[in-house]
Amino acid sequence: MKFFKVIIIILLVFCSCFQLSAQRTELGVFLGEGYYLGETNPGKHFLNSKFTGGVYVKRDIGTRIALRLSVNYGTLVGNDSTSMYFPSRDAHFKSNILDTKAMVEINFLPFEVGKNANYFTPYMVGGLGTVYQLNFAGGFLNDSYISNKNGVFRASDNLQILRKNSSLALTFAFGFGVKYSIAKNISVQAEWLMHKTYVDWLDGVYYYNKNLVNDRYKDIEYICDTSNNDWYSFVQIGISYMFDVAWNKKCIDHLRSF
Repeated sequence: MKFFKVIIIILLVFCSCFQLSAQRTELGVFLGEGYYLGETNPGKHFLNSKFTGGVYVKRDIGTRIALRLSVNYGTLVGNDSTSMYFPSRDAHFKSNILDTKAMVEINFLPFEVGKNANYFTPYMVGGLGTVYQLNFAGGFLNDSYISNKNGVFRASDNLQILRKNSSLALTFAFGFGVKYSIAKNISVQAEWLMHKTYVDWLDGVYYYNKNLVNDRYKDIEYICDTSNNDWYSFVQIGISYMFDVAWNKKCIDHLRSF
């Protein structure tokens, strides 16, 4: 709950710090699919795609640039048997994540919501964020693993095999999309985002505590690629509504009483 409270505070601060105006502030929803790239799927895009969804607040800076904060929930899945990359290892996992980002959208064409002109543009987007692994279940080499607040354990005997310092990791996100104004206060956009993480534990195919590695797992390089971190991607469609000054005042008043 503390994590969600921090996200709410960040969104509210974003509302007040930019002194939101009626013409330039949007609140929207994203829906789509996400997929993972890593040890169990080195390069097959859209393999094992699962649902993602989220919300975002956006502040337009002129007609070419927009600043955006977003929060997304998604599911990542990987399986050697479907990617056929390393079937003898039989690695597989499923993990639910919470993704947050602060990003910049750069429009290739001038864009204004609700205008007869400047109603369409492709854009590129990039920024920094975090990924929080809500849970994990998976395994490899005929062993299965589950997670709790203390780490990742072998399911059969609760022996702590995999261990990460934290479930929170930094990400760098980048991609491209298109946006279109469909009404006076409404716009839609579609985008494809890649997320580079700076950890290798999203898929569970790693060993953090080397003291627990027995003869069966001593060849760590055989099991996982320790030179590359995990990636994931979102392909989403968003719809946003442009708010007026009354919403701006309500947002700031709520922040002051939070």
